[in-house]
Amino acid sequence: MSAEPEITGTAQREAWRQRVVPPVEQLEADLWSLPVPIPANPLRYVSVYAFGAGQGLVLIDAGWGAEES
Repeated sequence: MSAEPEITGTAQREAWRQRVVPPVEQLEADLWSLPVPIPANPLRYVSVYAFGAGQGLVLIDAGWGAEES
């Protein structure tokens, strides 16, 4: 096992460094990471994940309860 984590969300990592909300990013064939803004919070956003399941999508973490989200 490697001591360093594998980073697959490169666009989101770069956006974090630039202090902006990143774009939606496809991480695997049926897996997407969707950033959801958190207003007035140093975290800036949380990631909601969507993955393909049969004929639809499943969402993991519905995000933050705010108008911007």
